[in-house]
Amino acid sequence: MSKSKALYIHVPFCASVCAYCDFYRFRYNSDRADLWLAQVRKDLNNIQDEIATVYIGGGTPSVLSVPQLEGLLECTERFLPVKEFTVECNPESVTAEKAGILRKYDVNRVSLGAQAFDDGMLKKLGRRHTSSDVLKAMKILREAGITNISLDLMYSLPEQSLQDWKDTLKKAVNAEPSHISVYSLTVEEGSRFYAEGKEPLDNETEYEMYDTAIRFLESSGYKQYEISNFAKNGLESEHNKVYWYYGDFIGIGPGASGKENGVRYTVKPDLKGYLEGKREREDIPLSEKDERFEAVMMGLRLNQGIDLNAYAETFKVRLEEYYRDAVTKHISQGNLEMADGFLRATRQGRFILHDVLVDFLE
Repeated sequence: MSKSKALYIHVPFCASVCAYCDFYRFRYNSDRADLWLAQVRKDLNNIQDEIATVYIGGGTPSVLSVPQLEGLLECTERFLPVKEFTVECNPESVTAEKAGILRKYDVNRVSLGAQAFDDGMLKKLGRRHTSSDVLKAMKILREAGITNISLDLMYSLPEQSLQDWKDTLKKAVNAEPSHISVYSLTVEEGSRFYAEGKEPLDNETEYEMYDTAIRFLESSGYKQYEISNFAKNGLESEHNKVYWYYGDFIGIGPGASGKENGVRYTVKPDLKGYLEGKREREDIPLSEKDERFEAVMMGLRLNQGIDLNAYAETFKVRLEEYYRDAVTKHISQGNLEMADGFLRATRQGRFILHDVLVDFLE
């Protein structure tokens, strides 16, 4: 057995397409989903690695029919038990029967795409659920025995006010999820928002919304452990931490990404080819310089930052020496800090991390 890896399975089907989404996805079709499942089964049967965490995302995994969902989960049984098994769901497609199937196959965490607790805003986003659907889905999942529930929320949305965002945060906290992720809107080419000329809010408002989220969630018992993620009772996302700690992960399905043995890859987003048994990948071999930088890029997302001794052991260089100019500059500007053997971004630095990282590029 090789070193344990994380496993990501991409479900490229949705009931409808949201206005902000540019992920690789198709409208759900039962026959096509059956063919996709047959190919995924082959890929999963070929995995020889030990698996530490499983994450099924999309798309919308919960759009699959009950037999399809059970068939997909059956394919993962040989990897169990795992430390964490997450499935993404949209609130309107969570049923008692599907929740029971998730629990049957040891899914112990569900990530719900709530996005907002404002029905008018949800409609503008092209979401098919209402605020009450989120609460109903959480109740169904808890009754099935799945209590580790994460909510995804979005801010910097067109026409969204700071008060709208505060209301969404308050309603999310009142629902008592174990984990909350907050993401600022990015309008990507290929999305409906892009075609309509929609844009995120101005930087000052976006910063105020982000700062509001940090302060409110932390005061409500949610500890921020990564730029966008907050957990209650230590229930951090173990799967996503593999990415941030720069571990290896396997990507299954068209459009899925992975990183294994010094190669970052994307399975070609070609559903037709995939259904025909093609497995084309875009491979990006990572040089030692690439890996040193990517480990910094991912590690600075974490509130605890980068363990400098662990970095030196992995890459045979001291980060603070190899990137001396960038580290010195951003410590002096208040964007980074070094303490207790860790290099970490400050609250100010986390908001402008992209700009900070530019100086670590060689």
